[in-house]
Amino acid sequence: MAAPDIQLSNVTGLRVAAEASLKVLPGTPDWVPADPNSYSDFGGEIRNLARNPIRDDRQQAKGVTVALSAAGGWNCDYVFPSLKPVLPSFFYAAYRTRGEFGGSGQITGITTNTFTAASGLTVFEVDKLVLLAGASKVLANNGVKRVTTSTATVLTVAETMVAETPPAGATLVEVGQQFAVGVIDVSTALGPLPVITRTAGSWITDGYIPGEWIYIGGDTAIMSFTNAANNGWKRIRSVTALNLTIDKSQLPMVTEANTTSTMQFYYGRILKNELPPLIVRQSVQLERLLGAPDAAIPAQVQSEYIIGAVGNELTFRYKPQDKLMCDLSLVACDVEYRTGVVGVKSGNRPALQELKAFNTSSSVRRCKLASVSSANVAPTPLAGQVLSLDMAIKNNVKGIAVIGTLGFFELVAGDFEVTADINALFITIDSCLAVRNNADVTLDIIQVQGNTALTMDMPLVCLGDGRANVEKDEPIAIPLSLQAASGQEVDDALDHTLLMGFFDFVPTIAQSLT
Repeated sequence: MAAPDIQLSNVTGLRVAAEASLKVLPGTPDWVPADPNSYSDFGGEIRNLARNPIRDDRQQAKGVTVALSAAGGWNCDYVFPSLKPVLPSFFYAAYRTRGEFGGSGQITGITTNTFTAASGLTVFEVDKLVLLAGASKVLANNGVKRVTTSTATVLTVAETMVAETPPAGATLVEVGQQFAVGVIDVSTALGPLPVITRTAGSWITDGYIPGEWIYIGGDTAIMSFTNAANNGWKRIRSVTALNLTIDKSQLPMVTEANTTSTMQFYYGRILKNELPPLIVRQSVQLERLLGAPDAAIPAQVQSEYIIGAVGNELTFRYKPQDKLMCDLSLVACDVEYRTGVVGVKSGNRPALQELKAFNTSSSVRRCKLASVSSANVAPTPLAGQVLSLDMAIKNNVKGIAVIGTLGFFELVAGDFEVTADINALFITIDSCLAVRNNADVTLDIIQVQGNTALTMDMPLVCLGDGRANVEKDEPIAIPLSLQAASGQEVDDALDHTLLMGFFDFVPTIAQSLT
């Protein structure tokens, strides 16, 4: 055996797989690479108790193992594919998605204007915009397509492609929809807030929900409203079949009867803390490779597994001129070690995607703290430019120890808490007064990297601190602490504390501030 003298950290790797139930993997799990920068509190901590009898030699007897505390923590750059399997664990909820299809060879063929499969393609409706990803043999085939017809086995799109048999990992994801000319209008006369109306179809059937952000408009004028104020990022306050009420917008919206544009709307996967019965616990397993013990057999890699892990704390960190970073901490039931001979657990192991990280300079397109309003979609911000921001999600998870089990038998979650600490430039005393008067405040953050986007929205927060920081030769700053609460005090439809949107695609124009 050619045993190495050391094991270097750069031979390790971290992957995450969703469990079917606590401590139980599905038949063929997907082990998604997590791409950590560093680890914290990762593994199993054993606690021993020594025997301490009264005896004349005054020596203790060898201790016995009585407890094991398992946890998994790491720091990483925000790159959605690597975080996708673990984020639901922190929200105790599943993603709300529109149509998604593919992977594992399900897309069997591509012709000049069709996708083929054995079944399942009716998940995409006519005029929905779908993103093809992973057709790496012909890169020109990737990108957004508009559905013209769909059957279970054939999906026809308006765009021209190149015939190929796509890779097994090719997927189709619904990212938006296109409307016929004259279907979509804006009215400011139906109430205190602007309303986007439609004359055909249903906003409810199309999956729009209160609290989510959407992007209105495409990269050409024919796909957007004529009035620029009606395009761009909008938050939905309420939904009926024919009306979308908007309560957040970069600019005040105006009445518009659309007679020329084939409007495009873009949306993302949604993740928010849910109400029963949609509260679900998604546990995961963490796999960390620890190198081969025999240099002559490099394929026999040792590994450790954190089993029955649930998200406890997740912090998004924004610092000037930096990457958007995440600190994750999970509480787990047990830890398992596997030798190189035994090998890693079975399942699919997709390759690590080389994607650009979101940054805090050019990716953040909006970070706005403002008073809650039921009449003004673009209120004046309570603070100026943000100097730093930490936003934390906490589930207050604790393990339940029982007789006969080493590790935790079960995990119990406490309250879902969302807090933030902001240090911003001071402009007016409005922020100080908002703290003193316990005003209803809301925070939203929109980030765009390339043609992908991330939105975060807290419909209702309580402010603390608010003491202006005055230093010589420095701008006045104001530190604010935020405690998020259910938005139901603002509107019954805003029944969450935090809602995040993950956009697989937004048009290039979305990189602007609107």
